[in-house]
Amino acid sequence: MNQPKETAKFIFILLFMALLYVDAYGQAESETETKDSLQRDISHEDGKNYATTYYYYIHSLYPVSIEKTLIDTLVQNPYNEDISLFSRSLYANLGIFGRANYSMNFSFYRKHGFIYKTLPYNTYLRTIENWRFYLPEEVYANLQYNFVSGKENHFSVAYAQQITEDLYFGLGLESIIAEGRYIMQKIRDVNLGITLRYHLPSNRYGFSMYYLLNLVKNQENGGIEEDSLFENGKSPSEINVRFSSNNSAYNHILENTFFLRHYLALSGKRNEEGRVENKIGYLVHDMEFESNKNLFDALRLDSNYFPVSNFNRDTTSDLVKHRQIRNTILWSSYMPEDTLPDKKNFIRLAAGIMYTFIKVEDTLSEYRNHQLAPLANLYVKLFNRLHIKANALITLNGYNAGDITVDGQLALDFLRGEKAKHQIKLDAAFYNYSPDYFFTHLTANNYMWENELKKQQALIAGVIWEHKKYSMGVHYYTLNNYTLLDENCLPAQIEQFVNVYQFAAYVPFYIKGFGINANIYLQYADNERIRIPTVATRQTVYYGFPLFKRALFLQFGLDFLYNTAYYANGYNPVLQQFYLQNDKKTGNYGYLDFFLRAKINRFQLQFKLTHLWAGLFGKNYYFIPHYPAKDMGFALGILWRFYD
Repeated sequence: MNQPKETAKFIFILLFMALLYVDAYGQAESETETKDSLQRDISHEDGKNYATTYYYYIHSLYPVSIEKTLIDTLVQNPYNEDISLFSRSLYANLGIFGRANYSMNFSFYRKHGFIYKTLPYNTYLRTIENWRFYLPEEVYANLQYNFVSGKENHFSVAYAQQITEDLYFGLGLESIIAEGRYIMQKIRDVNLGITLRYHLPSNRYGFSMYYLLNLVKNQENGGIEEDSLFENGKSPSEINVRFSSNNSAYNHILENTFFLRHYLALSGKRNEEGRVENKIGYLVHDMEFESNKNLFDALRLDSNYFPVSNFNRDTTSDLVKHRQIRNTILWSSYMPEDTLPDKKNFIRLAAGIMYTFIKVEDTLSEYRNHQLAPLANLYVKLFNRLHIKANALITLNGYNAGDITVDGQLALDFLRGEKAKHQIKLDAAFYNYSPDYFFTHLTANNYMWENELKKQQALIAGVIWEHKKYSMGVHYYTLNNYTLLDENCLPAQIEQFVNVYQFAAYVPFYIKGFGINANIYLQYADNERIRIPTVATRQTVYYGFPLFKRALFLQFGLDFLYNTAYYANGYNPVLQQFYLQNDKKTGNYGYLDFFLRAKINRFQLQFKLTHLWAGLFGKNYYFIPHYPAKDMGFALGILWRFYD
């Protein structure tokens, strides 16, 4: 009973000790920010190995002023063999990367508009919002390959080129091919993105085009049939799964997205360089076409788990097609994808209206919908220190009629010295939103429902302190009519207000080759149907040093992941959704990895021993019930950057 409290106490002590060094060594750290791990300036004459390259993100609903981030060539983080490990969020997974997962640290974000079904593939599906657009001086390429025990192969490539001064091309590819340790656990996952950005030398006209593809084909085994066999030391080949090989169960996902944003300067004069100035704004048009196909097929599902067969007892083939076409017309006071001006005071505003056509087809029915939504985006800077951001959207008609999204941030810069910048942020958001269409209507072989559900509300507030890469904050969430799948995998709403309190901290302390990365979440929900661990944390300790006149940089370290015990949500592969379960607790278990990295100029060789003490304290390690976490294994990877 006292273990979670003792763990929280230990983490607070560790965090406090780390923070003691933040200000003391902030100056020393800042002096190396423009150097790579070999302590060479990225502007050095051989800087082709470390050429300055930036990236940024955009938003698909409205234009935003881009905030460029310098690519980090430093070796000051653990070896991450999977894209989900790069996130600050800590994910519960099915024991193998590339499959369904959810964040153990509570978070809430909902993109405004019609959503058929929120798929539980955090970080694995490519979207406009998580696309990283690069701004290279000439060419930038990043190639990475990882082989993980269990026959997992992870491959990724990012390529960007400045074709002319005003024309950029980008390509990104992620792929996971894995066999898994248990029967029916194969993964075939491909994510592709292509982008083209151009503007006239005068900035009178410009456009950005994106094409995204997500292709997933996952075998589903439903989890192991008897947890006791795993816990008593049986090998995966001796353990039956809920879907046998005769079931041949698969989830297929095919998503295609085309997005175009282009703009026209409404008026203005040309300066000596031929660029348009003194504009009265821009006319911006966004067009997005999204096509999704989601298919679950299987043979003879076990009637103990799926007693209902609405159409066919021997074969399940649930196909849903979902399409959206969105057009948005806006007036903007600034050029889309322009950087923030270097001024003490400015205001940037965009406003317009969005039209969306929606079509959903399932086994027996077809649904069509049209929606209009006014929207606005604001960014104000005052006194060179105060930043105010705000966004507002409201849907006027259709399935999402009355949906409202309002979010904002107030940030204050203080101690603005070049080597010691601090910032306090106040975040707030309000959502009044319709449940996913999936919760209101479903026609499938094993599940069928038609529900009248209430609007949901979410109010979010947070206070965050940031210093360089350090971050500490308190977050509060209040939810009303929160919709989920209950213990019977049926839609249910929590028809009362639920409060979630969270403390989050990220401390990437680094001095003279020694580093500690502390990523900590302490959280509490006052309703037992919101399932989150009290503590979720990832801690990394490492040391790096140069050799051979700094031609080689070596780093080794330990990576520790832990969360307290709780009734983690179960996974239903037929619905591709998590649901409430009260039979099995997971957590109260620590995962320890050892990693070694070697860097030579642009090339990195990486090695990891995963879950070093697997089985030493009993085989009771799960993130999600009936899906054992990985046993002891290894990962081997290469990373190669090119700036030519």
